[in-house]
Amino acid sequence: MGIDLIGKFSVTEKVHNDESSELFEPFMASDESILLSYKHARDKVIFTSKKIICYDVQGLTGSKKEYRFFPYSKISSFSVETAGLLDGDADFKIWVSGVGCFEIKFGRWLDIKEIGVFMSDKIWFKEKLLKMNNAGLIQKTALVTILAFVTSCSQNKENIESEFD
Repeated sequence: MGIDLIGKFSVTEKVHNDESSELFEPFMASDESILLSYKHARDKVIFTSKKIICYDVQGLTGSKKEYRFFPYSKISSFSVETAGLLDGDADFKIWVSGVGCFEIKFGRWLDIKEIGVFMSDKIWFKEKLLKMNNAGLIQKTALVTILAFVTSCSQNKENIESEFD
């Protein structure tokens, strides 16, 4: 059974986060920051404190541009595949709830394991806290406070609390 890809993207170079800030700032919340930034020619991918944003410059003139947004809260799973002997790219795939699969190919010299560790922290940290709450090891108020702090959530406390009712 094949994977229903909603898009494919490639990056070949890690860049300083400041290099991407002006381009992506209009699409970021005031309390959101760029944590990882990559590019390939005219295209870029950033990992912020709240989401992944892909910037695709299309056509010969580059006048058509597309931004794709993937909030961590909507990513149900991901996979990391390291580069092989004949396959020069490492693959990173995310499955987005209600949308499908999106793939980003990383150049062989980029550290794909860094992405795996980063995504594990973003996706499964919340899951671990929920399990602790369900087991009675952490109170709901502490859970909400931790998640609001760690994710730099711009929602108010009541909206976060309702997510766990």
